[in-house]
Amino acid sequence: MDEVRGKYVLFYISSLENISNEELSLLKNLYKRIDEEYKCKIVWIPFEGDWTTEAQKKELQFKKWKEQMPWYAVQYFPSASYMYLKKEWSVRGNSTAVLINPQGKVENTNALTLIKEFGIYFFAFLDIKVDTMLKPVVDHITKDDAHLLDSMENQGYTFFIGGNEKTTNDLFGRITKAKFGLASVKKESETAKTFWFGMENLFFSLAHSSNEYEYKQVTKEVQKLLSYKNDINGWIMLTKGWTVVTCGQANTIVTTLEEFSVWTQHIIGEEWGHAFTKHHDSLITGKNGLSCITFQIAGNAPMHLDCPVCDDPMETKLVKYNCCHPRLQNAAN
Repeated sequence: MDEVRGKYVLFYISSLENISNEELSLLKNLYKRIDEEYKCKIVWIPFEGDWTTEAQKKELQFKKWKEQMPWYAVQYFPSASYMYLKKEWSVRGNSTAVLINPQGKVENTNALTLIKEFGIYFFAFLDIKVDTMLKPVVDHITKDDAHLLDSMENQGYTFFIGGNEKTTNDLFGRITKAKFGLASVKKESETAKTFWFGMENLFFSLAHSSNEYEYKQVTKEVQKLLSYKNDINGWIMLTKGWTVVTCGQANTIVTTLEEFSVWTQHIIGEEWGHAFTKHHDSLITGKNGLSCITFQIAGNAPMHLDCPVCDDPMETKLVKYNCCHPRLQNAAN
């Protein structure tokens, strides 16, 4: 279809029998806005393998649902395509949504679940640009802090500090003396939940975007940060404006700051953030050798990832599946 060529496409997939008025209402509230703001079209695919059995009944069902949808719909979906969705996208009886980027690549096979939880915020990570990449991730933190927002808008340096409450409070006290922008992401808070959702979506967007050096470098930093999510000693991310400069375990970032007099002599001719990163990298790849990472993430991960520390290929060690069947959820409760 010419109308969707070169745009993001959200394929809403459901059987004729298993379609939700709640989901239709949610998507209706979003479809105009995501088209205007994110150039994203919605297409309904009725997931039926056989249109000939009870053909008249299915025809009426299709028309009934289509009348409630202001977006595109595919009728008489061919059996070969039906089998493709089952095999490649693991589509079954439950309704789902798959997001495709303008190049025709799958960006997320679990989009419906995330849209239900985060609404329009899910789409904020389409067509990410390096110089504004953190805006959708930290907007909920900066919007109520005029000083922090002004610093990030004007390319200032900011330390985002994460961990449990005791850890973040301690780190705040140690870094305040440095007089940089500061923000906390306290573990198990709503702030942290939104932050990590945003960071994971940023990771997926970057992983499917340009192979330019700048994109590769920030993608590596996001990978590193995701590996520190549950670090008991906390983590710190250094940003300049709306992009990531570097990140690490709290102790190595703090040590880098404390050793300012050691590496400050190298600032001449290069940015402060670059000099900071070089010294921090020397700490994590120093006497004890490389400190490679591991992280767990839900969603449609890229097929190939390199370790952001040593550049060797990473392998997938664990995939976790959760049944979404209401009967089993109710039994568990």
